[in-house]
Amino acid sequence: AREGEVQLDDNFRAYLQRAPLVLGEAAKRALNAAVYNDTVLLTRARVMDYSLLAGVDEGGARLVAGIIDYLRPFTVDKQAEYLYKSAMDRVALRGAPEAPTVVPPEDYRQRFRQAMARD
Repeated sequence: AREGEVQLDDNFRAYLQRAPLVLGEAAKRALNAAVYNDTVLLTRARVMDYSLLAGVDEGGARLVAGIIDYLRPFTVDKQAEYLYKSAMDRVALRGAPEAPTVVPPEDYRQRFRQAMARD
């Protein structure tokens, strides 16, 4: 990538295959605590569909991370979409639904934390 160029998730995954980011235990604990606290706040605010933005501060050789895209509340239209897609998935898959993409904030928080905990 060129300096200052924005990369997508797949680019970041490919980069990590070549040069994994290694966090020490203290950094992992700090990141996990921040994710935990932020997801509690977002759930209480009834927000879902947020992302983690990660970057490398090359000057300080530090990982910089923050939760972004958190402006989507779980409103009535999103609740209806969740119920509709859940029902359609059950019908289409004969009782073995995949997790819908739109989920209540509590479920989104759990899914986000699980994704963050993967190695």
